[in-house]
Amino acid sequence: MLSRARYLLDTSAMREPSGVEAAERLSRLLVEGKLAVCSLVRVALVAGAPSDQREAMRFYLSTTTEPLPTDERDFQRALEVQALVDDETALCWPELVVAAVAERRALVILHHNAGFEQIAKVTGQSVEWVT
Repeated sequence: MLSRARYLLDTSAMREPSGVEAAERLSRLLVEGKLAVCSLVRVALVAGAPSDQREAMRFYLSTTTEPLPTDERDFQRALEVQALVDDETALCWPELVVAAVAERRALVILHHNAGFEQIAKVTGQSVEWVT
């Protein structure tokens, strides 16, 4: 099956305050089937939901976004990129893994997190700040 996804959605794009325009854009991308969520993001979103809403979040993600497996290649690439980033840049390991999944699939990362901008400077991959 050919993927229609063009974007990998990071948790930061959903958690940070956004304007109406950003919300409408994300909704449109969901409807068009252009959003993917990697395993790491899926777990974070479900785990971060209130306990009485976790099953609903699991169902919502499974029916609205393309699931992307996260595998050993992504963790290895995260380590490679971490070694390329200057020592003064503090990146969290989930950012590095999410970026690696997006890079492997040639997807644009939709985010609200400066770490992805730093990673993109090293990898050259596409990222878009959701505001």
